Amino acid sequence: MGEVKRRVVASFHGVRGSTPCSCQTLARYGGNTSCVSVEAEGQDPFVFDLGTGLRPWGCTMPDTTNLTLHALVTHLHWDHIQGLPFFAPLLRPDTTVHIYGPGKAGPGESGETMAEAFGRFMAPPFFPISTAELPSRVEFHDTHDDDLVINGAKV
Repeated sequence: MGEVKRRVVASFHGVRGSTPCSCQTLARYGGNTSCVSVEAEGQDPFVFDLGTGLRPWGCTMPDTTNLTLHALVTHLHWDHIQGLPFFAPLLRPDTTVHIYGPGKAGPGESGETMAEAFGRFMAPPFFPISTAELPSRVEFHDTHDDDLVINGAKV
């Protein structure tokens, strides 16, 4: 039997640092902050960082049932996480998002778990609802400098 080859597509939905920019002089590379998706046929999609590029990507996703997404967050600066509350698939009860990132004593972080950090920024008075109030399921996974195997992929 021959080796099965799958097409893998990497898409850059945001490459801007610090703040989204919408002016014409910056249009060549896009105005959204850090967000890169990696998709392979028959596999759950991966996304690297949850910057503002996550919102437009979510708007283009088909309304498939039982979407599972694996998100790897490099660090918790605002420009790497601020797209999460605006990700349209979070409004569907059959969506599960696994978020992996530097929680609890990660280098340069506050010593909080990922769930605690997101619970602080995605809650009133900063945002009208918390992740627990979303119809979807959001699961946080604290990582460190270890290798991970997520959905058959070594990270």
